[in-house]
Amino acid sequence: MDMLNLKYTKPKEFSELSRQVYEKLVPKDHIFVKINEKVDLSFVNELCANLYCQDNGRPAYSPEIIFRGAIVQFYYDLSDRKTEEEITFNIIAKWFIGLEVDAQSFDHSTICKFRARLGEEKFDEIFNRILKQIMDAGLLTEEERQIADATHVISSIVIPTIVELVKQANTKVVKSLEMIDKEFIKDLDLTTLTLSERYEKSNREKRALLIKVVKESQKLIKLVNNLLECDKIKDDYLRKELQENVGVLMRILRENVKELPIETESNNKKEDSNQELKTSSQIEEEHPNIELEKKAKDRIVSLVDKNARLGHKSSTVPFCGYKAYITMTENRIITGVRGEPGNISDDKTLVPMIDKQQNNLDLKPSKVCADSQFGTYKNRHELIGRGIQLVSPFQVNKNKSHTVFGTENFIFDKKNMSVTCPAGITTYSYWHEKGRESIRFLFHKEFVINAN
Repeated sequence: MDMLNLKYTKPKEFSELSRQVYEKLVPKDHIFVKINEKVDLSFVNELCANLYCQDNGRPAYSPEIIFRGAIVQFYYDLSDRKTEEEITFNIIAKWFIGLEVDAQSFDHSTICKFRARLGEEKFDEIFNRILKQIMDAGLLTEEERQIADATHVISSIVIPTIVELVKQANTKVVKSLEMIDKEFIKDLDLTTLTLSERYEKSNREKRALLIKVVKESQKLIKLVNNLLECDKIKDDYLRKELQENVGVLMRILRENVKELPIETESNNKKEDSNQELKTSSQIEEEHPNIELEKKAKDRIVSLVDKNARLGHKSSTVPFCGYKAYITMTENRIITGVRGEPGNISDDKTLVPMIDKQQNNLDLKPSKVCADSQFGTYKNRHELIGRGIQLVSPFQVNKNKSHTVFGTENFIFDKKNMSVTCPAGITTYSYWHEKGRESIRFLFHKEFVINAN
């Protein structure tokens, strides 16, 4: 574990050479200069002190320095490796981080390890502390109107076929077994996928290949279960990794295959005695019930990025990745950030984000403006209960009646012959429908617009 070093070189503490170079080359109106003047990031060291060893290990860069590097990375939208390069050669970035002008950047792996150390909870704490400084400076008021929005983030992966996905999961399990003891896998003979098998086979051949790969998965699962039951894996780390990989394999099978082939001793002996290669039709006849499961909404799409999910930018444009949600003021001060897999519905995130602001910072916007994806009845009802108005087009239901709210969402006062809508507007205008024993109430258009 690295030993914490709380030293951060402020501009006035630079060497004479660095000070002269930075004074000449760093523009006074750059965003990094403004951040340095307005935001005190020294609290990051104190907040992250418990993540480092205080008296052992190699001296580490201070958390504040690495966090400043994370700001540089975000601002220029860089990978970890490109961030290392940017800090080494970008004079403004080097000044902002607090490095001498002739100093090398920290290694790109330092940024990755820092993110892992922080986790979501610490990042939230840092975000809230910075936002509190903005509030104390009078740049953000408690009841200021806010805007909620979402954008998709496409994952940088190639989406495999079901056969490839199962095969990849098998390979991960085999590698875990190999790390423990190569003797465990010496008798395994797993399928290798060629390009022609991936793209040029007929549907029957692809189905036969799926059956073959799924049967290999079952053998692996059975082997691992036997090893765990016999307690043959002594290393705790390797055992945990193996269990995780087998868990992922089993989940992929559940999500993609409707019925698995049943392995029995007689089947195994029969296969061992018959060494001839079977045709796709023969394999199909032996396992007629193997079919692809209907694609689950929350299914693993790729083992490269196990948290990415299939979602839609619109009703006709799909994508694979994540959704990033933000709330911000009209002055573009971000008050909340939330990341979700691509299959999560937008409307489910708004109320938790508003509650988080109120709990952590006592922020309670008077109004929240958003598009129709957030404009559900439930969101309106929840925010009205918190004294917040949701300004958003109604999210129209896609059922045949095309109604936005059901009758259960309205309050009928029989004594006064009035109806109150979910937005709290009451109407007394009604008429009896001819030929039907029913009454229809009318809400005037301007009231509906105001409620929206």
